[in-house]
Amino acid sequence: SAKFCHFGILPTCQNSLVSLATLTITRRRTYECSHVQTYEPQKIILAENRRDRDSEIIGCFWHINLAFPKSASGVKINSIVGEHNYNINPLIVEIAPKFQKLTNEMLKRVKFWTIQERIGMITQYNLLVALFPNKIINKKDLSNAIQQFKKQVKSSKNDAYQMLTE
Repeated sequence: SAKFCHFGILPTCQNSLVSLATLTITRRRTYECSHVQTYEPQKIILAENRRDRDSEIIGCFWHINLAFPKSASGVKINSIVGEHNYNINPLIVEIAPKFQKLTNEMLKRVKFWTIQERIGMITQYNLLVALFPNKIINKKDLSNAIQQFKKQVKSSKNDAYQMLTE
């Protein structure tokens, strides 16, 4: 999968035939690297006022063309271009935000620790690291989860509201 290849893939081109039972059968499909397009800015701003920033859209060549012919019983690979025009980071599983999400088990524990035990973020972080040694835990994600649980418990009627209504 893309997670283990350390890059993202996008399904880009698809040719389909619709059968009588309104089921769609895809006959051809192209998958491309998520960096495939070339960035062309739409804004016309003075060069001295622009931020000097790189884009992830760099015109990568990697793609695979697949076909499912009517006469075949399986998917056929028509062509593969297996080269990227950038260095692939082998640590993507550790640094990409989409792989750093807290699991449901972690969220249950954080909710309990936050609402029932009132444990602080640093202690919760240390507990999660000890309980889940193979999982990467981002402190910002943990902080966001704690704040969400605190909002659920916090009364919408604050002290000033209660004083005025008494």
